[in-house]
Amino acid sequence: MFLAHGPISYLANEVIQRKKISRLKFNEQIFVSILALLFGILPDVDILILQMFSIPQFSHHNYFTHAPLFYIGIWLVLKLKVVLFDKIVNKKTYAVLHHDLMDVILNTFLIATMVHFLADALVGGIMLIFPISTFQFTILSSFMIPNLFLPYLLLPDFAIELILCSLFFIHIYKKFFQKNIFFDILKYSLLSVSTLFLFVTIFFSTQTYNKSYMYDGSGKENYDVDMDGLYDKKDMDIDNDGTDNIVDIDLKELTQEVKDISNSGKLASFDSGSIQYMFGGFNSYRLLSQAYFNISSPIEGALKNTVKERAYTTKINYVDTLHTYFVERSLLQELDTTKESVLNVGTLMFLLDENGSVVNIGLVVDKDSVGIVLPADRELKTHTLQEVLESEYTKVETTK
Repeated sequence: MFLAHGPISYLANEVIQRKKISRLKFNEQIFVSILALLFGILPDVDILILQMFSIPQFSHHNYFTHAPLFYIGIWLVLKLKVVLFDKIVNKKTYAVLHHDLMDVILNTFLIATMVHFLADALVGGIMLIFPISTFQFTILSSFMIPNLFLPYLLLPDFAIELILCSLFFIHIYKKFFQKNIFFDILKYSLLSVSTLFLFVTIFFSTQTYNKSYMYDGSGKENYDVDMDGLYDKKDMDIDNDGTDNIVDIDLKELTQEVKDISNSGKLASFDSGSIQYMFGGFNSYRLLSQAYFNISSPIEGALKNTVKERAYTTKINYVDTLHTYFVERSLLQELDTTKESVLNVGTLMFLLDENGSVVNIGLVVDKDSVGIVLPADRELKTHTLQEVLESEYTKVETTK
């Protein structure tokens, strides 16, 4: 989560400390509300600290600054200091920072930070009892694995954040603002739209192939297996052996992954402009890219590097770039489609149009089956070589 940490901490604090907060002056209630929001995002400040030491921000859950016991310890120390504070301040100071207010503020600190970690555990992992153990506790991340190709804004996680932010807006409106017909309509519209969006994202999430976590040798989720400071999804050489991920693979493993994904029956979409594709449906490139990722050899980093070597661009056509990668290394040969062909398992096929642009790609997964998404496909499945060669193309190139 990145939007809802503050709002959910505020809402939790308002519920848990409702009676205590109601006994405060209204200006004090506003002050507590602001602190609840700030304390709710406080644990993520470690991202800025890690950047100062050139430590990747995606690893911030792996440090003591993102461990519940660290903040519980701070809360206990502050509790002791407040006891002393009450005894040493004068009457004017105590009239402003009186015991009831300080008690609510300290409780707000504890509630907000703990709710932050609870939210993190819903979709990720936190070191619940660090330094006793570095084991990362999670609640739903194994059931809500995001699609590898979707931006965060189209995931159920973000839809949940929208609902929480809508509830936050409604509570703030009721507590601090005058009744207004425009805001009455707006608050229910926000809640309705965000709830509908959640159902849409959950529906597509159940229909698509979702696997976007990478693990190290011990089976622990790890974003930087080779510890080179580079996010593995963007790393062109994940094992730092000088050979990029596209060719540094076990071809049998890659072929098996393509076959398994193709047999999953999950949502497929040849058209990259369709709503199915927008919400994670696989075309042929995604099928191949996911297979590479599953064997811990993501290819996007190498493809981006290929583009940068030729010319700078902000938008990459990964299919054409993958074809160019093989062409530049003389790894392709033209297939004579006028003759009956038998292709080796693991052969990568590029189907080209009259302009030389790739219209589709596939991988031979067994004697007469190809992992590919054809225009009529609505779910993933393998196709016979004959079906592939009957699809629209001008020329077929295969890896040697």
